[in-house]
Amino acid sequence: MTVKANTEYDYVISESCREWITESTTRGLTEYTHTFKIAPNDQYDERIGVITFRDTKTGATEEVQVRQGISPEFEAERAARMAIFNALDGPNWESHEYWGTEAPVTWWPNILCDENGHVVSLDLNDPGIKGSLPPEIGNLPYLTDLNMGGPYVDCHFTGSLPEEIGNLTNLKRLQMDNCPFEGRLPESLGNLSNLERLYIARCEKLAPGPIPSWIGKS
Repeated sequence: MTVKANTEYDYVISESCREWITESTTRGLTEYTHTFKIAPNDQYDERIGVITFRDTKTGATEEVQVRQGISPEFEAERAARMAIFNALDGPNWESHEYWGTEAPVTWWPNILCDENGHVVSLDLNDPGIKGSLPPEIGNLPYLTDLNMGGPYVDCHFTGSLPEEIGNLTNLKRLQMDNCPFEGRLPESLGNLSNLERLYIARCEKLAPGPIPSWIGKS
């Protein structure tokens, strides 16, 4: 950025963003060029930094705000979460506070994240759920725990399990209890090589038969 001034001044980069905004400076007589290096955002939320320029004689200040979006990887995860929320009538869930807001994803109910901010647990055991599980469920690659129903909650899922659920290759626990999914289990479940527990109970609309031998055999 270029700052033109007829007085001496200094500036302050807000403490919270000094690790990712740094400067190398070339100065003329009355025109100052500040070159700030912005590090890539590897966080799971948008971040904002403030650089404050201050007139050293009068104390007058001027602020410049640096707003940095989230990385494409986290953006894809956020899009997947919102696709699930919208497809399953999210506004009518009992627990939906903060979903779709700018609040950190760690604040969103029924979600747990790892230390890097990736979603590792998703609990879709809510009586307000209604609709078909969308294919975007497969776009949560760090998911290890997926709960879709329990003995005391009636979840109103419709349709069948999407094939894309087989993309969740880190999944360790998959629970479907009292879920009205239809049809057969997708063969893509065979891709879940890390699956340790598959719990299916009272899913009366699933096609009858034994658990396929290919599940978890990749």
